[in-house]
Amino acid sequence: VYNRGSSMILVTGPTGCVGKAVVDRLTTSGHAVKCLWHWGHEHRVPPRVALTGGDVRNLDSLRLAMMEDEIEAVIHLASIRRETDADKFDDVHVKGTRNVIEAAKQANIKRLIMVSAIGAEGRSAFPYLRSIGKAEEQVRSSGLNYTILKSAVVYGDGDWLTTWLGGLASDVPLVMPIPHSGDTKLQPIWVGDLAACVERSLQTRSTFRQIVPVGGPQALTLAEIAQITM
Repeated sequence: VYNRGSSMILVTGPTGCVGKAVVDRLTTSGHAVKCLWHWGHEHRVPPRVALTGGDVRNLDSLRLAMMEDEIEAVIHLASIRRETDADKFDDVHVKGTRNVIEAAKQANIKRLIMVSAIGAEGRSAFPYLRSIGKAEEQVRSSGLNYTILKSAVVYGDGDWLTTWLGGLASDVPLVMPIPHSGDTKLQPIWVGDLAACVERSLQTRSTFRQIVPVGGPQALTLAEIAQITM
């Protein structure tokens, strides 16, 4: 099935909007892909991939995922947008990233690609961005050949932004309430383009140990994005 040798690429978070696009991009290009499949998920299994049950919060599951096959690189996409009693930002983003780094080192995997977010910083006032920023700091100090893609807001199948806007339009069909009068400027990137950036980073040495901001070709206000979504 694969035409790039026996080594594989491990993807964490393969069931999210970005994860599905990255897995599809890699398999279509002929890469051998292994997905860290969260226990209890009922998502459709992608074709042409190997699966291993696990959770980035569980170090043993990561060790098993990385050591039972020859893994050449890890693409770390596991993330949550909302906290619950069971899922906390720091547990998934900070502890999860620390576990990914530790397991990669134990398995002698040198290459790590992480998708982060523009605005993520360890001192951010926003818990989501603060936790992602702390995860970035761990990757930068890991000693691995990392690439951090700091992405603008992503749109595509199952993205959080247009799903949220669509929900607002359904709940309040005549008047859509938009934060900050809709003047907030964003530079949305299509998930397929972000997936292409991830794949290109795999072998592009100029991206090693680099933080690369990526965004779409056009700056739009939140109000404009809402109109397009509707």
